[in-house]
Amino acid sequence: LTVPNQPLCYNARMSIRPILGLVVCGLLFPAALFAQELRITGDGTTHITNPEAYRAFYGKLHGEPHVYAVESDEPFRLSVILLAPFVEGAKTDFSATVFDTQSPAEPVIELVGTTTEWRWFFDASGRDEYLAGPELRGGLPAGTYELKISNPGNDGAYALVIGEASRFSFWGIFSRYSALPVIKAEFFGKPGYQAFLTPLLIWPVIALLTVIAVAIFALYIVRRRRSTRATSE
Repeated sequence: LTVPNQPLCYNARMSIRPILGLVVCGLLFPAALFAQELRITGDGTTHITNPEAYRAFYGKLHGEPHVYAVESDEPFRLSVILLAPFVEGAKTDFSATVFDTQSPAEPVIELVGTTTEWRWFFDASGRDEYLAGPELRGGLPAGTYELKISNPGNDGAYALVIGEASRFSFWGIFSRYSALPVIKAEFFGKPGYQAFLTPLLIWPVIALLTVIAVAIFALYIVRRRRSTRATSE
C-alpha cells in the first residue's frame, strides 16, 4: 500500500469509505495470522480434503492407530509435524506412516518417533509447551493417502500439524473457542478457562471490537459532515 504524502483532512469531496476499508484490512490482517483450525479427533478415520491448509489435530490413542485420509485431485505439498504435550509422562515414541491407497503394501513415507530427537518449544499463541518430533515437507502426486499415527502400545496423547498455507475462515476461528478449552483440560491438565486468556482467542475479539469502534467513529464523522454541510447551506 502507498500512503499519500499530503495530510488527510475533513473535506466534503473526500470519501471516507476507502480509508475505512484500509483500516479494516489492516486490523484484520493480524487475525489472519492466527487463522488456524484446531480439531479433536477420535478413533474413527479423519478426512482431510485440503492437505496444504494449516490445521492442528489433537488425539489420544486407545489401543488402535489413528487414521487420517488425505485426498487431493492435484499434486500437493504435504507438511507433517508430530507433537506431544509437554506434561509429566509425555510419550515421544509416536510414528507417522503414509500409505498410497492404490498400493498399500509399502509405505510411501515413514516418520519414526523413536529415532528422532524431540525438541521442547513454547507456543506463544496458545501459551502451552510442546515436544516437537519427526516432521516432513515434500511433494506427492494427486491421489488418496492414509496417514496412520501409532506407537508401540498405541496409547498416549499427541498433536498432528498438517499443512502450512494460511487459510482465513470464520469457521476456523469459531472452532477454536470450543476446541481449545478441551485441549487445555484434557491434553495439558490445565483449567479450561485459561484458553480464553490466550492470544489465540483474545485477538479475534479485540480485532472485532476495534473494527466496530472504527465503524462507529466513521459513521459519526459522516453524520457530522452532513450536519455541517446542511448548516452552511
